Amino acid sequence: MRDAVRQVLRLWRRQRPAPQTLDRIGRRNRIDQSSAGRDHLRRYERELVVPAGGLIVVWARRRPAQTANTFAEFYPHARVLLLSRKQLSDEARARLRPGVEAETVVSVDAVDQLLVTRPRPCVIIDSGSIRDEERTQAFRRLFLHLAPGGVYAVEDLQAEETAGGAPGSVRTLLTRLVSLTHLTDAEKLAAQPSAERELAASIDRLAVHGRIAFITRQGSHLVKVHEKDVERVLAARVGSDRFRRIEMVPAQRRAVLGSFWSNNEEHSRRLLRDVREEIPELVARVHSDAVCAPRGVAWVGDVLLPESYTQPWRINLFSKGTVDAAKGFARVAGTPRRLDGTYFHLDNEEPGHYGHFTTQDLAKLWAWDAAKTAYPDLRVIASNLAGSTELLPFQYEALAAFGIGRADVEVITGPVRVERLVTATQAFQNPRFLSPRAFEPWGRVREHLADRAVPVPERVFIGRSSGYTRRCRNDAAVEAIFAEHGYEIVFPEKLTLAEQVRIFDRAKVTAGYGSSAMLNLVYASSPGTRILISSESYIALNEYLLGAVRGDAMHYFWCPADVAQPANGFSMKAFFSDFEFDLARDEPALRDLLSKV
Repeated sequence: MRDAVRQVLRLWRRQRPAPQTLDRIGRRNRIDQSSAGRDHLRRYERELVVPAGGLIVVWARRRPAQTANTFAEFYPHARVLLLSRKQLSDEARARLRPGVEAETVVSVDAVDQLLVTRPRPCVIIDSGSIRDEERTQAFRRLFLHLAPGGVYAVEDLQAEETAGGAPGSVRTLLTRLVSLTHLTDAEKLAAQPSAERELAASIDRLAVHGRIAFITRQGSHLVKVHEKDVERVLAARVGSDRFRRIEMVPAQRRAVLGSFWSNNEEHSRRLLRDVREEIPELVARVHSDAVCAPRGVAWVGDVLLPESYTQPWRINLFSKGTVDAAKGFARVAGTPRRLDGTYFHLDNEEPGHYGHFTTQDLAKLWAWDAAKTAYPDLRVIASNLAGSTELLPFQYEALAAFGIGRADVEVITGPVRVERLVTATQAFQNPRFLSPRAFEPWGRVREHLADRAVPVPERVFIGRSSGYTRRCRNDAAVEAIFAEHGYEIVFPEKLTLAEQVRIFDRAKVTAGYGSSAMLNLVYASSPGTRILISSESYIALNEYLLGAVRGDAMHYFWCPADVAQPANGFSMKAFFSDFEFDLARDEPALRDLLSKV
């Protein structure tokens, strides 16, 4: 009897279906990650924890459809995003399991851009890189896309990597990053590039098994986006119900109404090539449950809004208000406090700076009226670089002239989470474009401050006091020439905002050094003659853009700088460098110009 029972049990065990494993599915699908090939799938099954609804990203080079189907079958509660170097055939697409989405990508850059428009994955599998350099680049660019606790798997580690690490390999990079996490010398750690420190701090666990490595993610970062992508990214990552448009200004062609002359046409051509022929669309949006931080930083969910940047059109976005991580990521320190109500984002990377406030912040107020109509309780939110809870007097004076009282300004010293946040595209983005809509808020400020009963000089030269950067080293000689021709020398920093507005509103000829003081030209109510004495290393085009839209006659005298800008690139030291007006070369032309105007 016992022998009969044993025999029945043996037969039942033989006939009972074997439990499904990732490796068995892979062997059936004939993918080489199975134990019939490179034997990775059993490691995957031990290392991966995939939550319900989680996103698995599979970047595959060999048998991509079968690889995606293998993971989709074993993790039926998850979604799978298949990234293939070659476009799948119609037949292969038809055989993809439910829950598998397929995209064709040919580079790490393409993968990075695609993942920005998806929720954060819980798993990223790199079996699609071809060379060591590409695997290393992929890890740098893609690892921070993971959700906290997510796992990045990189296959095909080379034999020399496993043995100790070849220069430029993933193994070498991972070894260096892990060593940074154990570095106790604060100075040595601070000397490392910010992106390296952020990557290292994001590694919770590293496990290497032969030619496959698993890296577990900890913490989270904000993803950087450009204006052209922001709504698509927000919809994908936080939901389209978290934002809506309040007002929009269509894109338009740039109109050049003014005239332009310079003493160095070649230098002028090099600078003016950055000016765009089209002014892009301006958009005002309201975001729910948004976070603001000092230096103009704002985000929703894990999406860093383009209004966080002084130059939001740059390929490599950077803000002094964030800790930079990989190319597309940043982090903001601190825990936000809660702030109820609706706020208008009126902050920038250099809070309290006269030029940045005038050209960037005030130029966002084209959208204020529409936002105030939609949200009558609307207040302004801004920061102060000194950590104060007050703005500077000139900022309160300008806002009051516009129609925003001191009681309607919230000044933050750390991150705050607001109920609703209104953001508006910066209508003045030097050196790219200036929208005519920026003149609306500037004009409102001017009309409240420019008392036209007070006499002002018709010809002024805007000086620059000692102690400032970008000094003209022979300024006394330059100013003497202007004084000789009847120009009143004015130092705006010694005047109230109202006094400055009155002078720039009505002076028929305005001359001065290229600097933030000349940005008061935003308050000129009619076209005039503008004469700029400017360093060749000062590449800002504020005065040109203003004059081109308003119809000014502009005359530029470019001067050799103590520190020249590099032939290819940009130097901040050169940007703020002192300079000297070349009297031998340019004094005759300057005197001739002054005699005519």
